[in-house]
Amino acid sequence: MIERIAKEQLPRWLRPATSAVSRVGLTPSTLTLIGLAVTVIGAILVGSDHLVWGGLVFVAGSALDMLDGALARAIGSASRRGALLDAVSDRVSETAIWVAVGIVGSDDVRLVVLSGLGLGGSLITSYIRAKGEALGAYRAAGLLGRTERVIIMGVALITGWLTPVLVVLVLLIWITVLQRVVQTWRELGSG
Repeated sequence: MIERIAKEQLPRWLRPATSAVSRVGLTPSTLTLIGLAVTVIGAILVGSDHLVWGGLVFVAGSALDMLDGALARAIGSASRRGALLDAVSDRVSETAIWVAVGIVGSDDVRLVVLSGLGLGGSLITSYIRAKGEALGAYRAAGLLGRTERVIIMGVALITGWLTPVLVVLVLLIWITVLQRVVQTWRELGSG
């Protein structure tokens, strides 16, 4: 939802930031790797029970990661290798934050279960998109994309309301999985 709106408006919103990054000489792939490193540091902070700082660092790293594609398009260097690096980086950062939540909540079975369900649903959501695109039958569908997952996870970490916010997040993730399966199934038709 937010992701679709952002994709349409993002180039205009990020123009000042992409211009600044471009002047510094960072490549989109370098920006992807910096964003990944920052999100992993955020996950380490979360796993060390520094939820607020970890949440802020995770959101900052995720914001950097949003810049890489915009920068690639702005300077005309978008590539399939860059898209692969970005997709892998996204999955690694999501895995890191969900594992960190499981570690910090290891004394609370609810948080462990939520982190497992959240990680699984996030990966399956992305897998359905990739598989649908490979089959030529994917259109953006579902409530949550990665942007929404990052925002909600950030809220959970920064506010400290892990369990209630993550219950909502996990529920929305699995609704998105169902929506994407149904949409892709329909797009595939009977062939």
